[in-house]
Amino acid sequence: MSIEVAAVLSLVFLVVAIALGFAKGMNTGVVSMAFALIACIVCGLTDKQLRSGFPTNMFLILFGTMFLFNIAQKTGTMSLLSRKVIAAVGNASFLLPWAIYALTWVVSACGAGPAPSIAIVALPAISLALELGVSPFLFAIMCEIGGCCGAAFPLATAGIVAEGLIEDFGWAAIQPAFTLNALIGHTIVALIVYIIFKGYKIRPTKKLAKSDIPAFSKQQWICLIGIVAFMVLAFVTGYNVGLCALIVGLILIALKVGPTDKEVIKDMSWNTILLICGVSILMNVVVLTGGIDLMVAGLSSLMTEKTAAPIMGLTAGIMSWFSTTTSVVMPTLIPTIPGILEKLGGDVNVMQMLSSVVNTSFAAAVSPLSAGGGIVLATYVQLTSCKEEEQSKWFKNLFLIAILCVVLMVIVDALGIYIHI
Repeated sequence: MSIEVAAVLSLVFLVVAIALGFAKGMNTGVVSMAFALIACIVCGLTDKQLRSGFPTNMFLILFGTMFLFNIAQKTGTMSLLSRKVIAAVGNASFLLPWAIYALTWVVSACGAGPAPSIAIVALPAISLALELGVSPFLFAIMCEIGGCCGAAFPLATAGIVAEGLIEDFGWAAIQPAFTLNALIGHTIVALIVYIIFKGYKIRPTKKLAKSDIPAFSKQQWICLIGIVAFMVLAFVTGYNVGLCALIVGLILIALKVGPTDKEVIKDMSWNTILLICGVSILMNVVVLTGGIDLMVAGLSSLMTEKTAAPIMGLTAGIMSWFSTTTSVVMPTLIPTIPGILEKLGGDVNVMQMLSSVVNTSFAAAVSPLSAGGGIVLATYVQLTSCKEEEQSKWFKNLFLIAILCVVLMVIVDALGIYIHI
């Protein structure tokens, strides 16, 4: 079978698997695993290549954060904390999404990076939304965008990777223009999302007086200390956030805070884990067969001086739905920029191209197939104990929002408003 045919077939299998899962109400992850096996047989891939697509890092993140967040939910800690925050801010609740955006941005910019910062802030953010009686989507997305924006700062992952990748090209130092462009792009997208979800209308459904809210119990105080310890551990060590959460969760159980480990594991949302891991396996098959390369080549053929930056951004966004920004998208696309600049010439600016690639790639991170999106989905599921139908709905909506964020960022890329060097 030719490479082109295999690439097209893998893309067809991907579309059919997702469509079948949604149409029939089946777990899309399980359906995707079946189609991944069929695609490997048809396209001539080996069993080892099939198994290489299992997202070990994502599994650890989902399992560990679900484990800890399940304890926090069952002890009532996060619900009570959210009520106290709502009572404290009063009528200024409409500013909470921006506070979440700023907090995640700061944590990420200080070196934590997107996934750890989102894991740290998502739990209180979504808890606040549920207590306020508003859509958790807004709070979750503002958390996502803030974490991705901070990742472009000098101490964080994308800033470090970008600086390292362009050293061989003889360009001047990219900071602070690279950082400012990340702030410009992500803040514009955050503002549009805030308006779309009517964040300015957020008000408490009922007036909460501080005197009416009970004090934390001993178990809840210990749980709060554990959550803070998780944040510090994930931030300082840089280890997988899921493993950090798992360690803290086990300590809480050993201290007899909340349910037993068997109860926690039993109540975890295995449907969500299967959903994300299963689709990731099929996505890897699409990558191995050249499906993503086929889409990238098609987009690249449309480049002109005016369309180069937005097309590079769109390419990065599409790639980021199936991979990671810092380890795949940036190392793949940034080295192609010098050749594109040489070919197109004219007014195409290196910083415009670089910022388009990184910003749009991070805009796609809302996808539930990314670490950040997966954390958000897992957090919501554990806090609400929602049924499989609701989990599938959230999976689909997060992916649709990821598409929206990519489209919005591509428009920003096309406007040419980024700072040049």
